Amino acid sequence: MTKLLRYFFKSSSFYWLFGLVLSLLFHSIPVTANDRSIGNSLQVPDAGLGNQANQPHQHYRPLIIPSTEFRRLASRGGTNGRSRAGTRGDCPAVNGSPELTAIVPLAQGSLDNAVVETAIGTTTAAYPTFWFYLPYSTDEIHSVQFVVNDEQDMPLFAPVTVPLNSSFPGLVSIQLPSSSPPLEVGKYYRWYVMLDCSPQGGNDAFVDAFVQRVALAPGIAVQLETVSPTERINLLLDNGSWHEAVSELYALQMQSPDDVSIRAAWSSMLELGGITSQSSNK
Repeated sequence: MTKLLRYFFKSSSFYWLFGLVLSLLFHSIPVTANDRSIGNSLQVPDAGLGNQANQPHQHYRPLIIPSTEFRRLASRGGTNGRSRAGTRGDCPAVNGSPELTAIVPLAQGSLDNAVVETAIGTTTAAYPTFWFYLPYSTDEIHSVQFVVNDEQDMPLFAPVTVPLNSSFPGLVSIQLPSSSPPLEVGKYYRWYVMLDCSPQGGNDAFVDAFVQRVALAPGIAVQLETVSPTERINLLLDNGSWHEAVSELYALQMQSPDDVSIRAAWSSMLELGGITSQSSNK
């Protein structure tokens, strides 16, 4: 049976069906980097509540894309959230750690009677933050560039250079630059991270994924201002804000590095986005 996907949401052209609610798993969610299409529940426990927070929630909805819409996306070329095979160029081989990875879930759709997966996340922000895993140190790469294309595969802005620092390899975040027009509700965009590992220039490796901006459900904006940080993240996941949930959970686990439950939730979110817990320490 086809595995459930990430989370349901609405687009401007199609109504998305809300389906199966999956139960909360606290200390681990058995998802690996090679099995991202499993529709596990993800809930961030409220700090200090212990088992009282372990109650049914709807915090992680699998994403299913209607075949007509999926065909339109596939015509632009599928994405898998990973470096393209055969495009490594001068970049060194990655052994024992994830490849260049876009931190987004996988979604499934039907194409020519076959089930196809693609990497796609949703956001409610006009200028969202994008996350990816960079497997190289600053000594191994010359530059990292980021760009977002519209539905006609035209860039929204000139590629921007991602600052290099000593924390690499590790997770990297970059916000849609102010030079870009805002993302429009209901539209799909494709974002790229491109690596140049040679001083001579040229894109040696890249990763890409889709993002769709969705409308925030009525009344949710008010709730987001009144709930605890952990419940805020759960509300974001409930309402199609994958990108925002990643950013806020990252900030929360940085603020509470000794909180075992928060660390477990962060590791689980990374695994859903394609990074195993063994490699998420960075």
